[in-house]
Amino acid sequence: MLLTSEIVTNAVEHTETEPSLVLELVQSDGWPRVALTDGSGVRPIVYSPLTA
Repeated sequence: MLLTSEIVTNAVEHTETEPSLVLELVQSDGWPRVALTDGSGVRPIVYSPLTA
């Protein structure tokens, strides 16, 4: 639940427009999968944990 809250909060805080969010919660092979689409055409920047 905390992970989902953090992802949604980041999407809302870092958008430059009114957020349009789609949250997907599924279980796959016994593991939870959380996916969030924010409607932006800008790709996220993925940082390595060692350089962030």
